[in-house]
Amino acid sequence: MCIDARRCHKIEDHVTYREAALGEPLAVAVRAVTERTTVHAGDLVVVSGPGCIGLLTMQMAKLEGARVVLAGLAKDAPRLECGRKLGADYVVNVDEQPLADAVREWSGGRGADLVYECAGSSGSLDGCWDAVRKGGTLASMGVHRGQVHTDFNKAMMKELQVIGCYGYVWTSWERTVRLLAEKKVNIEALISHELPLERFEDAFRWTQDGSAIKVIFNPGLEAGGSDSRTTTA
Repeated sequence: MCIDARRCHKIEDHVTYREAALGEPLAVAVRAVTERTTVHAGDLVVVSGPGCIGLLTMQMAKLEGARVVLAGLAKDAPRLECGRKLGADYVVNVDEQPLADAVREWSGGRGADLVYECAGSSGSLDGCWDAVRKGGTLASMGVHRGQVHTDFNKAMMKELQVIGCYGYVWTSWERTVRLLAEKKVNIEALISHELPLERFEDAFRWTQDGSAIKVIFNPGLEAGGSDSRTTTA
């Protein structure tokens, strides 16, 4: 395949292809945390949605010195546990405890300084409005399926900054390549399954039902094969 050299980023020899395969979602998190918003050391940050993007966003916020709350549903238990192992300061199952109640408990009633909505659901967005403090920032990263019905008055009444974060730009990739080279982000922990292309149906099913964190395809694997980590995460 022929690609214009100006469109390529060179990865260091010690960066594996498995790690490089997640460069794209890492670039999304880099863009959101380091270019679209500002995280101060000691801030309380909420990441709602513990998918691949959410877990990478959590790691980026930790690199900036924040305390991070990772929130998800009961079905996200494997992903929440992964986040705990990756350094989340607090983990909340919103099916058991409202996000805002948990955040008030951990912030002394103040609320979160910055919230990243990574789930792309109206329920997650509603929880984020309630969890962020007055004068705080809500960053929208999740892609919603169609129009969203939510109480946008909270943005006005709490005097919030509402920031959209979509994709990445060239500088996001430059930062991403450096982070991969410096091993600043744990990529391997997010790869729960490695499959041959023929098993794409399994990959999408496990991704949709939450039993996988991140599935990567390896064209070199034989049909029906998998790596040793291909168990329900």
